Amino acid sequence: MSDFEPALITVIAAKFVGATHSSCYFHFTQAVYRAIQRVGLSTSYNNDNDIK
Repeated sequence: MSDFEPALITVIAAKFVGATHSSCYFHFTQAVYRAIQRVGLSTSYNNDNDIK
């Protein structure tokens, strides 16, 4: 299980052929929110339901 990092998913698929990969929605949403903060949109995200 991992987050939604494409590079990591590719490596896992190559190294563990036949294994099933699962991603964690919690970690995905955390990564999205960190990206929102990084580009300075956290105030808009927190206050405007249309943006969420």
